[in-house]
Amino acid sequence: MNPAERKKLEKLAVERLDATAHDAEQWSFLFHTDGSVCFLYCPWSVTEDWEFDGETDGLETVWAADRFELIKRGIADPSEEELRQWRQARCRKLAAGSDWCWIAWIVPLWVKLKVVGHALFGESSDGNPDEAPALIGVFASFDEAKAALSAEGAIDGEQVSNP
Repeated sequence: MNPAERKKLEKLAVERLDATAHDAEQWSFLFHTDGSVCFLYCPWSVTEDWEFDGETDGLETVWAADRFELIKRGIADPSEEELRQWRQARCRKLAAGSDWCWIAWIVPLWVKLKVVGHALFGESSDGNPDEAPALIGVFASFDEAKAALSAEGAIDGEQVSNP
């Protein structure tokens, strides 16, 4: 998608969102557009500064079993790479449903009965329901939009299709 086309579709996405700001179901463009999907996600930034606290229960880490056991028992401290992996694992666990997760929507942009792009929106960071969700970007495909969301944070493995 060329920059001019992307800019045009970004404007269209925001106009359609704004048009539903005062609907009975505020921001209904996000969840009543045919083909829209929402995800729970946790931004990587939530855990990027967390210090290792020993919490490893239920985390999917890539650590070798013997190394994991040493760290879990407090015999060894995680390396910087292991600490990054632990933070990402914590973020993935939070994305699966916690007070630390946000909602993101991937919404097809329909023009003349044809999908011309996919808009990615994220809810406001402070959780204010009257604040418009932010446009993260417009992408040529659903998969590109989902990949962009994955770059922003951990996505819950279960997507929720909208009615």
